Amino acid sequence: MKLKKTKHLLLSLSEDGVIVIAEVDREAETQKKKKSFWSREYYISRDCLKANLKSKNFTDISKRVDYGGKIYALTEDLS
Repeated sequence: MKLKKTKHLLLSLSEDGVIVIAEVDREAETQKKKKSFWSREYYISRDCLKANLKSKNFTDISKRVDYGGKIYALTEDLS
């Protein structure tokens, strides 16, 4: 029996310079360790995401990009 993996929210910078909050598996921690020392990524809570969506600081772009989960972009980076 496989247990369902819990998704976590990671605040990060996309390859094209957009600040994003992305749903990731915990295995992302392994990938994170392979990145540069200067890379800044932070796990955030669902409440933090909700507050940022409510204040329109972040926008759901899941249907606009090829990503295997929910992803939100900093609204001002989209203009």
